[in-house]
Amino acid sequence: MKASLNILIAYFMVVTACSAQRSQSVLELYSHTINYPSYKVVFHLEVVPEGHQATSDSKRYFWYGGNQINITQGGFGGKLLDGAYREFYLNKNLKAEGNFDGGLMVGEWKKWRENGSLDSISNYSSGELNGLFARFDGKGILLEEGRYRNGLKHRKWLGHLSTDKVQVTYYKKGIVIQEKQSKLKIWMIKLGDKIKLRRKK
Repeated sequence: MKASLNILIAYFMVVTACSAQRSQSVLELYSHTINYPSYKVVFHLEVVPEGHQATSDSKRYFWYGGNQINITQGGFGGKLLDGAYREFYLNKNLKAEGNFDGGLMVGEWKKWRENGSLDSISNYSSGELNGLFARFDGKGILLEEGRYRNGLKHRKWLGHLSTDKVQVTYYKKGIVIQEKQSKLKIWMIKLGDKIKLRRKK
């Protein structure tokens, strides 16, 4: 009985190993590094047999070939970027960070300036801007925030013109439908002062 059990376990181990090898032969991940004059890129690749990866004519694919990262709309001519992606300045500060899935940008992406201050936060879905977006100045102060839908600005966007003034712009599929300025911050400060005075009385 024990011998039969050992044989069965060994059989399943062989089957699992063969299955893993077949999967690895279809989709293999490799880590690569490219050193540019002003920054370094660390990324992963997906090796896809010809005819395996379907593409969309409207999407831009990031792929590796000729010791550089290339971008092609509707196709690719090398190994697709897949997985974690990072760029570093020469001072080792992060320049950019995000993820790829089959050559397309996905999830949250962040960009930084060389001094380490945050430049922008964006979100992607299947290679298109989708979801929250925020942009910051050199001191890390929020300048602009809003949402993208299918690569276009959508609904309410806020532009922080100064500490007391906000530009409110409404979009529909990338087209401005309403725009106005608001001194909401000043109003809130004044309201807060009035509440404090009333409490003192």
